[in-house]
Amino acid sequence: MAQAFSHDGIRSLWSQCEESKKLHFISQDKPSLVGQLNARDLSITSGSDLCHWKWSHVKDGISGDMNEVAELLEIRCLQIDGRYEANKLKQGLLYEVQYVVMLKDNHTITTPLKLVLTLPDGTKHESTKNLMEEPRNHMIGLKLGHFLTQNLGGDVKFSLVENSSAQKRGLVVIGALIVPNIV
Repeated sequence: MAQAFSHDGIRSLWSQCEESKKLHFISQDKPSLVGQLNARDLSITSGSDLCHWKWSHVKDGISGDMNEVAELLEIRCLQIDGRYEANKLKQGLLYEVQYVVMLKDNHTITTPLKLVLTLPDGTKHESTKNLMEEPRNHMIGLKLGHFLTQNLGGDVKFSLVENSSAQKRGLVVIGALIVPNIV
């Protein structure tokens, strides 16, 4: 079963990643301790269709930064894909991947989400997450799984999928984090 992280913890983690980027800890030149993808960095099915998604900027309550987010207005087939180059991360560490989202009051995703983490060697970790149990109007993290970066080349890929015939709305996509597993 996929784990969700508390809204205070995930907000703090997201803000720390934003601050690290400002201080150039996340750079193209050297492996970093964390990876962060904003909503625009993800492949969101029908993400450019304004009938399905609304793009806006939301102020982070901790850092004060503006984050571009995608709010799901209405769609039947929900799929959000991401990828991150494993060689951009420090070698020898255990990392976990999380989608960072928020559920609005009008959230209607009643069927569990399928979360898939695919490693460069093709190994897949699949789990499900029921969002109906999660708090509304708070940033939450949906954990997809973890991986060891030792001698890992290629892309780490991850997906969030829900393809039931029901209309879905009220999901705000903030981004994804690739962070050391500190548990």
